[in-house]
Amino acid sequence: MATDIGKIFEKQLEQVFNRLKETHLLGWHRFPDSASAGGAFVQEQPADYLLAPPPKDGEPAFMLFLEAKASEKHRRLQKAMLRPAQRGAIHFYGELLGQSYWVLFWDVEGRRLEMWDGVEALSDNRKKQPLMVWEAISAGTKLDIEKVAEALTLDMPPASETLARYKELHQ
Repeated sequence: MATDIGKIFEKQLEQVFNRLKETHLLGWHRFPDSASAGGAFVQEQPADYLLAPPPKDGEPAFMLFLEAKASEKHRRLQKAMLRPAQRGAIHFYGELLGQSYWVLFWDVEGRRLEMWDGVEALSDNRKKQPLMVWEAISAGTKLDIEKVAEALTLDMPPASETLARYKELHQ
């Protein structure tokens, strides 16, 4: 049985999300798929995850869709890696409704992680570039959970800051 690098990536990403929940109060939800539903038929989902990063002081809260893709042979995200339902979700939520839809791509061989805007990932622009790139984040098929968590922290405030702001607002 061949190793499904995508499922390995998702399991490791969930460790990263749990770490970010502890340190930065990242809210996250895994949309079910047939594998996680025990082989039962499940309707196509818009993405792998729904993420709710804590808002920075003075900024509105938001949620975003995140699709996780990994490859042991491709060095860059390929449009063909996105299933038709995912492409439709990117067009509807990302393009039409203006919601954040990110695609996180792991180049296993190159040990790179790329964050793509979903709409840009689907464009035919030959010069398209990821939003962010992180190098040396894995060894073989094992992500460095701490490095990836640090990379995905982006500008999220630490949990203590978010909790203090909440206490202040609700006294």
